Amino acid sequence: MLTSAALVIALATASPPLTAAASHSLRPKPCEVAHSPWQIAARTALAPHCIRLARGNVLLQSDPRAALKLAEALFESPLAPYAQVLAARAHLALGASGPAAEAFERAELRDPVSVSNPLVMHDRAVALALEGKSEAAAAQYRKLVAQWQLLPRRRQVPLLLEAAMAVMRLGPEHVHEANGYLDLISRVQDYRGTAAYFDAVLALARVRTGMAGGSADTDVEQLRALLESPRQSPVAPRLPNEERAALLAAACEPEDPQARTYWQRFANTVLARPWRKWLAERVGVEAEQK
Repeated sequence: MLTSAALVIALATASPPLTAAASHSLRPKPCEVAHSPWQIAARTALAPHCIRLARGNVLLQSDPRAALKLAEALFESPLAPYAQVLAARAHLALGASGPAAEAFERAELRDPVSVSNPLVMHDRAVALALEGKSEAAAAQYRKLVAQWQLLPRRRQVPLLLEAAMAVMRLGPEHVHEANGYLDLISRVQDYRGTAAYFDAVLALARVRTGMAGGSADTDVEQLRALLESPRQSPVAPRLPNEERAALLAAACEPEDPQARTYWQRFANTVLARPWRKWLAERVGVEAEQK
């Protein structure tokens, strides 16, 4: 019998139906094209709300504050669950992962379909991860990995990297699952701009399975600049700041003496708790008392 992790990876390696992408539009069902006279009458009344919601989704990347205002204006409308989703994604774009996670939850309580779109699921997984809700984030990423090919190509590699980090956040017994997600990246046709992030996550998974980390080609300074840049690339994986030190430590392994310094920084974070025994035995560092 397949384990849950093996089943996720098996599903992820299967190609989706050709019509699958079309079935995951961000357009709410009440805003879809009407066919019967009754539908036309009902959706004519909804049209102004549908237009505002569509405008908000268009503005998400360029002006998330404007998108948030449009969402808030629709909270009492028939499209309230979808307005909550728009608000959640706008909060996340503004760096407010807490309000984002709460808005996603409100949307799901009102209408589970509103949070079923892969783009929405991805943003929700990121919000949960940034809020330190590791179990919930990993569960969300597992659902997503099974349909990762439905995402736009520029989101596919970041998703798989985030999923690998999400399951490793649960502890040493999940590294094998993370490696399965990293293997899927070879199926992605466009991974420009993500090579440094991939090398770093792969190095971390390798170190955590007892292998060497970074290679001679690893540019630790470039990786540090990428991780610490205030303006992240659109193809950068969205990860908790506390994990930067672990990625840099793995990239420095085994030659660079800075590795131990980075491991120590990671050991002092909340996210290191499932790894503290490993850190003490493998690296020789423990969380510093504060």
